[in-house]
Amino acid sequence: MPGTSVSLSPLDEARFGFRTARAFVQNLTDFPLIEDFCKKEGIKFLVLRCNTDKIDLVHALEKKNFSLMDTLLYFRYSLPKEYAFPEDEKIFPVNFEDEARILEITKAAFAGYLSHYHADPRLDIEKSNEAYLDWASRSCHKEIADEILIAKSGGKINGFLTLRKNSPNEVEGPLFAISPEAQGQGLGRFLMNAAFQWTYEQGAKEFIISTQITNLASQNLWTSLGMKLYRTLYTFHKWSNEE
Repeated sequence: MPGTSVSLSPLDEARFGFRTARAFVQNLTDFPLIEDFCKKEGIKFLVLRCNTDKIDLVHALEKKNFSLMDTLLYFRYSLPKEYAFPEDEKIFPVNFEDEARILEITKAAFAGYLSHYHADPRLDIEKSNEAYLDWASRSCHKEIADEILIAKSGGKINGFLTLRKNSPNEVEGPLFAISPEAQGQGLGRFLMNAAFQWTYEQGAKEFIISTQITNLASQNLWTSLGMKLYRTLYTFHKWSNEE
């Protein structure tokens, strides 16, 4: 479980145009560390996360004019000692020429998706939309992903899942999308099983993935594959001119 931390967010600052920081707070007694950092660095926009069971902390954040933007659910799959991917399936890693299609899927799959950016009326909606496209593009170039798995149907790519090694024992799937026209074809299940196989091949023991509390389709898929809910987080926003 991570401890309290805070740091500048250059990507958010470049996207939205103002001084931004991200933080995780574990305990109410740690909060002054974050306040001091934001004051010292001249932070205008703060994205802060905390565990959902920290009710005293949540109440304190509300009194300080933090606004709740979303709730994240984290799921975990613990791999058995022996794992076998179905022999009639094939894992497809992404190629650089696939980036354009990956971006098409991202734009379509996340249209209308209410991220913590979209939930904040003070953030530009078009710039918020760009966040997922930037995420997908940087993943294709292996800047923030170790691998991308793709799923094909009808002769073209219709789904993808990015993979990142958090530690020797843990792999995460940060970005997961299926093209809307290919929903219901089993591509999501294929990608998740392929992710389990890739995790096993890396010698890791666990695969984790997260989504917002409103994304019931993904949650139902993951639980049907034996994944377990193990952690929940709130995302808050705070603007420096709100006291």
